[in-house]
Amino acid sequence: MMTEAMRRARLFLGSYVLLFVLLAIRFQTAWLEIACGVIAAVGFVDMLCGPPWAWSRATKVARSA
Repeated sequence: MMTEAMRRARLFLGSYVLLFVLLAIRFQTAWLEIACGVIAAVGFVDMLCGPPWAWSRATKVARSA
């Protein structure tokens, strides 16, 4: 079961994927480019893989209410 903090972190990552991509392009320091690129990739993959089971849970909750 996901905690509220974990849900907020996933929402943050998913919402700011494009920002992290732009930051990775903009930065000149290698470690900053890599860090922003990794954060963007994790957020993108999470948005692709995460929502189906999150949506199914939300649907179950809505139906039971």
